[in-house]
Amino acid sequence: LAGALLIGCSSDDEAATTTEATTTEATTSAPSTTGDATFPSEEFCEAQADLAAAQDGAQRNTAIADMQAELGDAAPAAVSDALDTLLTGDLAPTAYSAAEEALAGVCS
Repeated sequence: LAGALLIGCSSDDEAATTTEATTTEATTSAPSTTGDATFPSEEFCEAQADLAAAQDGAQRNTAIADMQAELGDAAPAAVSDALDTLLTGDLAPTAYSAAEEALAGVCS
């Protein structure tokens, strides 16, 4: 018996066995693209450069999405908030400027 535990013999000399179900609890999580690396990652900074060079809305949104994908636990909340702001439509230009300023010094 695989996984069986031999406990002893019964009075008629036949082996008495008890099987105990053993369960293993495993905790898994999706691998992080940034792991425990210090923020900002090289990929985040490359995406930030792409954002600065973006010629249209599609390139801009792709760069912002790439930056969001590289946010790790070490990223300041202000950076995440700034990226969310840049993806939001119908905000005053000052809100976008403030978000861009919040991101400006991250990779310098």
